Amino acid sequence: MKYLLLAGTIALCVGTAQADVTISFTNSPTADEQNIQFETNPSGFQIIGDTNHTNTPVIFNSIFTAGISSPGGQPNLGGNGTGQTLVGSGIGQGKIDCGSPPGTPCFNAGGNRDMQLTSLEMKASPGTAWTDVIANPDFGEGTMNVWVADQLGNNFDFVLGNGQNFFTLTAHNGEVITDVQMTQMTGSAGPFGWNEFAQPRVSGVCTIPAGSTTCTPLVFTPEPGSLALLGSGLVGLVGIARRRFSVRK
Repeated sequence: MKYLLLAGTIALCVGTAQADVTISFTNSPTADEQNIQFETNPSGFQIIGDTNHTNTPVIFNSIFTAGISSPGGQPNLGGNGTGQTLVGSGIGQGKIDCGSPPGTPCFNAGGNRDMQLTSLEMKASPGTAWTDVIANPDFGEGTMNVWVADQLGNNFDFVLGNGQNFFTLTAHNGEVITDVQMTQMTGSAGPFGWNEFAQPRVSGVCTIPAGSTTCTPLVFTPEPGSLALLGSGLVGLVGIARRRFSVRK
């Protein structure tokens, strides 16, 4: 077991000699960052969204397999899904709430929201992975475990406290992220949970061929607005070059 404390980041690596997945509590976007969006409002124990540029499926589960046992004595690191009904909402940059049909084991939290999440898995579709995950599980108190798996079978655990609900996970040294499981562990309210999972984003989307551990980046397609800006910039550069040429004459 190896704990690392870096400037602005923490990392707990399980099963490897160095921390190849780190966490920072800032918004750290990259040029190929993609939103996860829902074209409809799906609901169920499992719902699926798509990245907005490469149309790569991203799977969200409320029932998932337990991760690892904590050497520090904390229970259930990696989590066990409780079977809550998830609801995906928001065309564009989507978010996930806990559903509330009859019999759904979501927890009554009172206030403006009568249901809260207690566990959620964000998983890459088979044969794909990401370099970065930006997440905002809006939990207000207590602690949350974030369990991460890479394509090599390594596991990483992070325990978050108050004020650490907005975070970025980043893989390094050729590793990529295939699975992220979030589980509320403690809280002053009982039962407890968090309000929503807002604005999930990924970057470095890549594909892993069967039998391989090497991830090949997918071609990132800029939005039409970005292409228009790029085109206008190139036109400007041509104009500058022509003016310079005419001055030399």
